[in-house]
Amino acid sequence: MNQSVIDQLAHRTGECMTHIGRALGSLPQRKRFAEYALGLLLPGERKSMEPIAARIDPEHARARFKTFQHFVSFPHSKLVAYQLARQLVRLVHDNPIQDTTLRKHACDSVRSTAVHTAEGAARWSRAYKSRVYVMARAECCEAVACYQVASDMVACTAAQLDAVQQLGKRVSDIHSRLVH
Repeated sequence: MNQSVIDQLAHRTGECMTHIGRALGSLPQRKRFAEYALGLLLPGERKSMEPIAARIDPEHARARFKTFQHFVSFPHSKLVAYQLARQLVRLVHDNPIQDTTLRKHACDSVRSTAVHTAEGAARWSRAYKSRVYVMARAECCEAVACYQVASDMVACTAAQLDAVQQLGKRVSDIHSRLVH
């Protein structure tokens, strides 16, 4: 490429970035967009935001990554049901059932709860949203049932069962309200 072509591309890229920047509401959003766009244009891996954040601010890569996550968000990112489902995933992961079959089933169920919740948030059709939210609620109930059965088998503690039941109830209730 000759210098003229490079200059034209730089000018067009600048115009494009300015146009996108104007569409963003606040100054912090425009700043995050500019940093993210710069990270995309710099040499290096682009498959995820972590390496982009590391190129922009190597000393504070983790913090920069979090700001990028807020900028490049998905429909489910701020959905309370999704956040609760992720809490349930972490709770089940941090409090494993002693019985391996039930433990795997509980882990699979909470994983499905979170994934179905994210899928529902991304869909436009009310009927489709309702279908996946019903599935998410059912998977949540399965995870809680795994802990109840494990408790009967003395494969988990009463505290583990109580914690999973309490959070599971919140997750189930919020999914019930999402079904139209």
